[in-house]
Amino acid sequence: MIELAVPVSRDGASLPFYRRLNVLWPLTRVIMLALCALYSGMRGDLRYYYAQAGRSDVMSSMAEYPFPVALWIMAAARTLPYAGFVALFVVTAIACDAVATRLFDRHFGREAALRWTLFVGLLGPLLYMRFDLYAAFALVLLLVFNDGAAHSRSRSVLSGLAVAMGSAVKLWPAVFGLGLLGPTRRRVTHMVAAMAGGIAWVGTTALLAGPQRVTSPLSWQGQRGFEVESLWGAWLGFARIFGSTPVSLEKRQGSWEYTGELANSLMWMVKPTQYVGYVLALSLLALGWRAGRDERVTTLALTMTCVISVLILSSPVLSPQYLIWLIPALVLVDDARLRLLGAVTLVLTQLEFPFLFDGIFSDHTLFALTTRVVILVRNMLLVWLTVRAVMLLVQRARVARRPASASSTSPATLA
Repeated sequence: MIELAVPVSRDGASLPFYRRLNVLWPLTRVIMLALCALYSGMRGDLRYYYAQAGRSDVMSSMAEYPFPVALWIMAAARTLPYAGFVALFVVTAIACDAVATRLFDRHFGREAALRWTLFVGLLGPLLYMRFDLYAAFALVLLLVFNDGAAHSRSRSVLSGLAVAMGSAVKLWPAVFGLGLLGPTRRRVTHMVAAMAGGIAWVGTTALLAGPQRVTSPLSWQGQRGFEVESLWGAWLGFARIFGSTPVSLEKRQGSWEYTGELANSLMWMVKPTQYVGYVLALSLLALGWRAGRDERVTTLALTMTCVISVLILSSPVLSPQYLIWLIPALVLVDDARLRLLGAVTLVLTQLEFPFLFDGIFSDHTLFALTTRVVILVRNMLLVWLTVRAVMLLVQRARVARRPASASSTSPATLA
């Protein structure tokens, strides 16, 4: 177990209610479920999943998602009525949330469990309505199995398989197939397990649905335009209100995007930044590889924060559920300012969706402007979080290069 803060009484008897896990967890989850029931827009993706599952061609349905998770969703949707499908989806999400809370509590202490509980509550009900939670749960397992205090070869195998499981839900967790923590043997074991798990689901997909189904999520993403909440799309939102060049809204590829002459011109300039983001993510993985010599799971969490936030920001698509990906890493980063930035970013994301999202389509200038300002501030905070995380990782990698006698007296975090 790693020590994250001042020890907390496990029964919580002497603590205020907001630091008592047995009060905070059910309270926040009841609020989340109530909001799920109140806002029908929350269930938009579930309606889409259910409709897609009804298509006759099972093998090509939901081509934007990896085949294993699409197959699970289609099997559930074809077996159950819509209400039963929604209930199963939500119950599965709650179970993942509860198990993650327990894992953080058991392996990293009550403080970590409280952070997970709070961060999930700050992002709100969306977490139970999207299967991005399953990818985040795989990252929780990755962190747990890399807990140095209980390291073993079997845990390295399990951490690699956790990465493979995450990539079967969303492709991006595959970047953590690199062994980023500990001695060489531990890293190699992790990489071999991740590769074996990945080959297993990729091979099965190719065998059952054809090779094109393996890459269909990448093809789908490559056709996306400026999603209304993305880093670059947010600026087009202001142009739609105040600009002289028309900017239209269109639902494409399952999300709302800005289209028109201005959007097309900007895409030509912005598209290369996505590839710059990929290069930067790879560079950060290399830094994380070096910094991981200290064998601290907090270093792995910091690397994950850097890489995930860069991938989110460099894409022309930024759906609110993408912020779910950051939560497991933010729980364990050992920098209070980074956690605070993450918390505020999550709050603004929930404020934007579901509460203010209709402002995207509103003809009322004040409502439309308020929504766009919230999105812009959220995105700028995410940029700030990314810059700070990268600075911390660079500093930690430098410390890892020094001799033990020198690094022991060097600061590990920014002031």
